Order: sequence, then structure tokens, then C-alpha cells
Amino acid sequence: MHYKMLKTVVIDGKEFAEGEVFEFDADTADLWVDGGRCEKTTDPADAIYEKVTEAAVEKLVESIKVKTDEPRISVVPEAKSFGDFCKLFATDKSKLVNKYGEKVLSIGTDTALVPTPLFEEVVEADKGEQDVYGLVRQIPMTSDTHKVPVLNQAGVSPSGGQSSFYGGISFAFDSEDDDANDTEPAFTSVTINSGRLTGCTIQTLEFQQDNVYSEQALVEGFRKAYRDCMSYNILQGASSITGVIDHAATVDVVRTTASDITWTDIVTMISRRASVSGNWTWVGSPTAYAKVLELESSGGFPLLQPQLSNQLYTYPFVQSEHCKALGTAGDLLLINGQMGYALGNRMQAEISFSDHVGFVKSRRYWKLVARVGGLPVHADTITLADGTTEVADIIQLGDENS
Repeated sequence: MHYKMLKTVVIDGKEFAEGEVFEFDADTADLWVDGGRCEKTTDPADAIYEKVTEAAVEKLVESIKVKTDEPRISVVPEAKSFGDFCKLFATDKSKLVNKYGEKVLSIGTDTALVPTPLFEEVVEADKGEQDVYGLVRQIPMTSDTHKVPVLNQAGVSPSGGQSSFYGGISFAFDSEDDDANDTEPAFTSVTINSGRLTGCTIQTLEFQQDNVYSEQALVEGFRKAYRDCMSYNILQGASSITGVIDHAATVDVVRTTASDITWTDIVTMISRRASVSGNWTWVGSPTAYAKVLELESSGGFPLLQPQLSNQLYTYPFVQSEHCKALGTAGDLLLINGQMGYALGNRMQAEISFSDHVGFVKSRRYWKLVARVGGLPVHADTITLADGTTEVADIIQLGDENS
């Protein structure tokens, strides 16, 4: 359809001048008409187009009835997104129900259940960002609790070539007359309990009216804030999420020099890995990162070169403000997140909207509620056969006298 501009609008450098006529898609037209930017015209070409379209549809339907042996026509459904969901929720709940089903408003007209595929836009880990949230194992939860099976590797390794790594599965030399050395793998489980995590924000009417993509900006803001909050919680813990810093399953490496990070600290942390394989990643505070940038090899070459690969001994380095301050235990960590940490998400989110509270100041209030929980997979570190050396999937640089 054609629409006449009531005011001049510039989007991405393209000007839609006042008084001129343009064609818009349905979503843009609805938004701009509601915002007073344009109005539907009575262009005769639109009426002709509608009649031609109706005739074409009737002819197509008739051809389908006659030629039943022809291949079926595949109709591509209209793309759905969380931004589209939020826009309809705020402007037209009847269209929201028609498009997403009655269940979305099953808990009230001011709060909607977000369909799982749309909520994944917020919680999806693989977005290319370098943060702690993207390092750990993500587990969808079908209830408020979820049990994760774990091979119990804690305790001191026995002598005779056996190891705690295999949870009780062992081999030993014997003869036909000897009794079999029966063992059982020591499986256990950790329980993830989901807690309520709430995010709130305010959106002015001016921003919504002047920005066609205001809902997409809202969703992107929620997504980034959610990832950042989860990164903090994974490191330091809060409520239903247990942090890795100073946890019993985290190996604490004694710092060589107070308020500093040395080459000896780095190689010692590497030597305390529970396994060589995995997605090992360095995580450090900005001040710790600056210290690591100063480290050089015996040949005088920087150990970390951000302009090349930003890797330290082949492992990538992620900078996070949520680590501890330089010189404090937890300012630098080496994490095998996929093996060492489990993060559960109930995948049942609620979005709430109100323009009543902020009516006087022309503000809209949004609230997003998710249910999440997480904890280190192991309850303790793994002690090797020497009886003293501890290894783990999470290693932190500790205090000088830790």
C-alpha cells in the first residue's frame, strides 16, 4: 500500500520527505501510522493492485483444485523475533495472540510468557562475544531443578598406578587363579536449582516514536545485560548461581610476588590443569591483563600479543571486569568451562510491560524474568598419586601466602 508522509523522517541516511508518497511493509506502516509519521493514501493504483491480487489468488486456488498431482506450493512463514513479540505486546495484544497463540497471555494481560525459540535470542551463548558466559556448559532445564551426572574424581589417587581421574575404574595385573579386582565407577550428581533473575529498563515514548527498531534495541540491551550479569555470577556467585572464585573445586595457585603476575605464576597454573584437552581459556581483570601484557619470554618476546591471536600459551584470553582486583585471589583464572561448570536455564521467561506507572513522564517500563542456576560440576579438586598435587578444571591465581 501507499502512504503519504506527514513529517520528514531520516532512517540510515535515507530521507522520507513530508508530503511525498512511499510504499512500506505492513509492520513499518502500522508503526509509522500509529506514531503520526504518515497516513494511508487513496492512490487509485492501490485499488487496482488489490483487485489484480484478488484475481490472481482466485486463479491460483482454482489451479490447485484442478491439478492435484502438481507439487505443493511452499509458503514461507513470516519471520518471528523477540523484537516483533515485544512490539505486538506493547501495541496490539490481539495480534500477539493471533500470531503466537493464546498461551502467551495465560498469566495476565500485563505479563506474557516468551516462546522458547524467541527467548533463545537472549540466552544463546554462541554469539561471538568474548565473555565468561559463553565459556561454560549450557543446560536447558525442564523443571526448577536439574541433576547433572558426574564421575566422582575427588579424593587422593591410590597407589599402584591407579588414578582418581576414572572414578574407581582400575586395572591391575593378575593370574587365572586370582580373584577379579571388581570395581565400580563412582558416579554422583550435582543438582542445579533455578532462581528468579529479573531485569528492568525504561523506554521513553520519544525513543520509541523516533526509532523504527526500538524493540530490537530493547532486546539487544536485555541480551547484553543478561550475559554480563551471568558472567559476574559465574565468577563470584549470587543466589542460585555458585561462583568459581574460591570454590572448593578451584585449585588455588600461590602467587609468587604480591600484587603482581609473573611468568612462574602462569606456568604453574598451566601445570595444574586436570586435562590437556578442553576449551581452556584465561579470564582476567583489566589490571591483570595489563600485567600479563608486560610478560616476556626468555628471548625477550611478549608472551601475549593481542594484535595477533590474543592467546597466552595457545589459550585465548578473555578480559572481564568481574574478576577480582589485581593482587587478590581470583584476578586471573584458567577455566575449562565446558567440563568444569554447568549453567541451567529454565527456558520459561516472562516479559512485563506497563505505560501506566510512567504516564506522567511519557515512559514505558519493561521487565524480563528468567529462571537460572549454576555451579561447578565437581565438589572438590582432584589429588594426584603423589598425595599433594591438586588439579582441576578451574584454576585461580591466589594470594602470595595462600
